[in-house]
Amino acid sequence: MKSCHACGAAWEEKFQPGLRDACMKCAADMHCCRNCRFFDPMKARQCASPTTDPPTDKENANVCDEFELADRQAPPPSKDDRKKALEEKWKNLFKEQ
Repeated sequence: MKSCHACGAAWEEKFQPGLRDACMKCAADMHCCRNCRFFDPMKARQCASPTTDPPTDKENANVCDEFELADRQAPPPSKDDRKKALEEKWKNLFKEQ
């Protein structure tokens, strides 16, 4: 399902979001890195495309020519969510039994 990175609301339009398109539910920009299929928080610059120079602001509208709305079930985890999950795994790894 193609959806908003901020709230998870479905993008029900038949076209790719343009630079000025926003989520109908939360008004977040839709044409941004966090909604792109190339967005990868595990990459150094958070972009899996080898041919683009990604913008530094990942949550606001940008003019990247390679933008394609991602097809995902849920919004990608934030850095804070990933950090908490890793800290929890670390604690559990050395937990006394």
